[in-house]
This record gives sequence, C-alpha cells and structure tokens, in this order.
Amino acid sequence: MEHIVTDKQSLIDIALMYYGNIDAVFAILQNNSELNFDSPIVPGTKIKVELDKTNDFARYFDKNKIEISTGINEFTELSAWILATNYWRDHGIWKDTEFWQD
Repeated sequence: MEHIVTDKQSLIDIALMYYGNIDAVFAILQNNSELNFDSPIVPGTKIKVELDKTNDFARYFDKNKIEISTGINEFTELSAWILATNYWRDHGIWKDTEFWQD
C-alpha cells in the first residue's frame, strides 16, 4: 500500500494512521530507506505502508477516512522552536518517575 504525505504530516502521524501505534515508525523507516527520522517529509512523498487490520485504531482511521496531520515535522520545527525560545534546559535530573528537578 502507498501513502502520499500531506502538509505537516509526520512519521508518527502516518504510523498512527496505518498501524495504530507510534512504534511502527521504525517499520516505516525500514521499508522506506530514503526516509530518516530527523528530517521532515516533503508533502507529496510516496511512502510504503501496510494497514494493520488487527489494530482497532488503524481500522477506525481507515474506515472513516481520517487523515492525521499534527502540524509538526519531527525534529526540524521542534529544534527551531527550542533554539528560538532557548527553552531546552539539560541540567536537571529526574528525582523519580514523576518529578524533574532543575
């Protein structure tokens, strides 16, 4: 099956649409050697995917013709946002699984 990428659609969006979970990003990358996770996908790019008919979410999205497009293209826009806002701080530590201490 082939998917044509729309504007502002990420690998995570596509994984959710066809496989029902974000873990499928790795399967998509494996089946599409021209893609990599840290580069945006150009709208119009054709990607090989398979519909996971055992996954309720994937079947629902397919049946209702739902296109997921979250509006952020992986690292490119996120990195630009971090650089522009200087928001990323990497000097804190996790106290436990719920609390971050700067």
